[in-house]
Amino acid sequence: MRINDEIKVSIKNVYRNRKKNNIILIPLVISTVLILFAIIIINSMQEYINSIEYKIDMRTIGINYSQEEYDEILKKINNIDNVDMVLNQYEYRIAAVLSSEQIKNKNTDGYVFQKPTNGKTCLEVISGRKINDSDKYKIIIPSKLYSDSKNRPFNKPILEEEFISGKELLGKDITIKVDNEKRIIYKTFQVIGVYDSDRYDDTKTIYIPKSTIKEINQELECKFEEYCMRIVVDKIQNIKKVQNKLAEYGLLTKTRIEEEAKTDKSISIQEHNFLVTSNISVETNKIIKNSIVFLIIATIVLLTVFFIITNINKTYISSKEIGILKSEGYKDREIQVISILENIFVCIIGIIIGVILFRILILIMNITIRYIININSKSLSMRKFQQQLFYLGNIPQKINIKLFIKISVVLIILEILNTFCLNKRILSKKICEMLK
Repeated sequence: MRINDEIKVSIKNVYRNRKKNNIILIPLVISTVLILFAIIIINSMQEYINSIEYKIDMRTIGINYSQEEYDEILKKINNIDNVDMVLNQYEYRIAAVLSSEQIKNKNTDGYVFQKPTNGKTCLEVISGRKINDSDKYKIIIPSKLYSDSKNRPFNKPILEEEFISGKELLGKDITIKVDNEKRIIYKTFQVIGVYDSDRYDDTKTIYIPKSTIKEINQELECKFEEYCMRIVVDKIQNIKKVQNKLAEYGLLTKTRIEEEAKTDKSISIQEHNFLVTSNISVETNKIIKNSIVFLIIATIVLLTVFFIITNINKTYISSKEIGILKSEGYKDREIQVISILENIFVCIIGIIIGVILFRILILIMNITIRYIININSKSLSMRKFQQQLFYLGNIPQKINIKLFIKISVVLIILEILNTFCLNKRILSKKICEMLK
């Protein structure tokens, strides 16, 4: 019997045995949907890991200091490994609102956030070059830039036409208005690099050399009432190590921060938040990585058990049909090929139906989220719930196609092996036993 004939027979059996094939098809569709949701969760977790791995504020430790002890503290910190950058108040942020007419549209006011950077802490760029220590009035911007607005509600979705292409601004000069209410100045920056806004999950932040930030603050004649040093760690995994070293030097203790928080709300609560944020980031990183491993192992184990159980049931029901094929003169190899091809076709159909069902469920979920977000409610708890849904709705719903194809191939291989082993056991019986 030629392979073409075996394929034709197996295709006919898919339709003829459709009720029996539901034993495999229905659980397979459910499994495909669950796998796709698992892949989205894994991708979202990985995106979160990437975003906290490279964001300066997520790997920053804050400590208080007085002007008299600044040099002494700085000397101690410079002896600590895994520290990329140390920032004082003047270097950490421009004490003013930043806006630009060149990145403004009808729905925004041209506001942008800024963060300091140097040669070590600068983000990887996809166009142009990174900022180095000698740069002045240079910036890198996101590939999809969104200039914010003070009047924009948090739950209003950003339209595609509101984004500005960062690559189109590469090499151009941008004039930024720096307004701290007491004084307004205009500064011109050259766009020297563009970073991937999807990878870093950021469309509003421009990165400026820390020396330039300090220079602008001095020109604005800013006077900070608090003195807080920001220590930027090279990797988020090393935050705990640096914290322990700071504690050894007596620069950072949890007790000190908690005690100060009770008396000085303006300074110490901010410092306490920096410490907590760092710890949460480290622990979240560990939990997420462990969750990814658990999801993969659990999915494989469940699918293996599912295939064994469903195939045992189907093969038991189909034993009579195998007996009929045997009595009609089909060889064992031909019966195996026909059964395996039939189950492969069922797997492919199940995966396709699962993908379609998954997309429908995602569509329903997104419509539901948008509907709830747009409900005008005065309830504080409802608004908090809407805010969380808004963040949930912004999670990238990207399916890792390569991973899904690999899992699908594994499913089909498991099906082939399982069908082969179970059929071999049945084929070892006499025809009269099969036909019972």
